[in-house]
Amino acid sequence: QRIYELGGSLPRDIREVADISACADAYLPQNWKDPKEILKVLLEAEQCAIRTWKEVCDMTYGKDPRTYDLAQRILQEEIEHEAWFLELLYARPSGHFRRSYPGEGPQSRKSKFE
Repeated sequence: QRIYELGGSLPRDIREVADISACADAYLPQNWKDPKEILKVLLEAEQCAIRTWKEVCDMTYGKDPRTYDLAQRILQEEIEHEAWFLELLYARPSGHFRRSYPGEGPQSRKSKFE
């Protein structure tokens, strides 16, 4: 919605969206029967998302508070996803976030800017 509010648009074809994405498509690793290999691919995808949302935060900080707030909340969720994959890969707590209940997205609740 924020893209449209700013006068932008999105491609209608999902492949076009993926093609303009800052991150490469996730892929099935060669050793696809090894869950750790799949987790590594997913971890790489989350780390790319973190870098991308950090760039959006950097671009909008002090210039567009609504977009900055939205990007910052999405960034926090991506960091949480990264923590999950790290926990699964290394079988120990990451020390990041804890949810109150499964599916809760504390960083994407409506804020004062929406």
